[in-house]
Amino acid sequence: MKNFLIRLSLLLAAGTFIVLSSCDKKDDDPGGGGDPPSSNFTAKVDGNDFSAIQYGASVDEDHNLVIGGLNSQGSTIVLALANFTGEGSFNFSPNSQSGALYTPDTANFTNLYITSGENGSGSAVVTGWNGTDSIISGTFSFNAQHVTNTSTVTVTEGSFSSIQVEFESDGGSGGGDNSFSVKIDGTLWEQSGSNVFGISTTSILISAMNPANSSSFFLTVPANASVGNHPIDFVNYNIIYTPNATDPSFIATSGSINITQHDQVNNHIEATFNFEGMSGISTKSFTDGELSVDYQ
Repeated sequence: MKNFLIRLSLLLAAGTFIVLSSCDKKDDDPGGGGDPPSSNFTAKVDGNDFSAIQYGASVDEDHNLVIGGLNSQGSTIVLALANFTGEGSFNFSPNSQSGALYTPDTANFTNLYITSGENGSGSAVVTGWNGTDSIISGTFSFNAQHVTNTSTVTVTEGSFSSIQVEFESDGGSGGGDNSFSVKIDGTLWEQSGSNVFGISTTSILISAMNPANSSSFFLTVPANASVGNHPIDFVNYNIIYTPNATDPSFIATSGSINITQHDQVNNHIEATFNFEGMSGISTKSFTDGELSVDYQ
């Protein structure tokens, strides 16, 4: 499930609404019958109103339900509910299968709050489920911790009502021959297959995660990145390393990403990279980095 949440983080970072079935806010009947209440997705974030202008929901082959909303300021709330079968409660904590995300700015993938952080907690309750028309309603609240520091955000009075759910049927989680490796202060870190994942919108975002200890890398390059050496500029080219589920991340302060191959027709990219990373007053050197990724 943590890989699932990491992928949601990437999609949020790409500045897109992550839910596969998204829709504009409207007042017509989402279920196609009768006169149900208008669909909506609302909450309070640290006491401030959050009202989504886009929202949606989807369920994958493993019965993971993703539901969320994007407001007019570019802030996003996403709930990931594991083993969804209908009405019921889903708890959020650092070690739970279900979780929630909040970002005040979908254009900045370092500005993200997650309930899988050390101080994360909360829950969601599916109060209504129409299996015939795939319409869902419920409530939620949670505390989430920032991915790069110890700051938190509190989401209360969350509610989603009469939202259409789509079901994925294409199967598979991707990964294939994807690979990602780098030396951290001389010690090799590497992952492959489905633990390495790429998504492309206006940027290509690559996640690599070690499920044994929750260490992970986020790397981003432009969607049209050309072959050649590119300095890390913290906007178009950037890398973040997270050592585990509780400690702050290391942000690249200098370095470069050398793209050796980029097939934009078949969505494949290969690169080498090196960088210096900082977390508070701690620093680490990341050398001999290599990646080969098929992205979606």
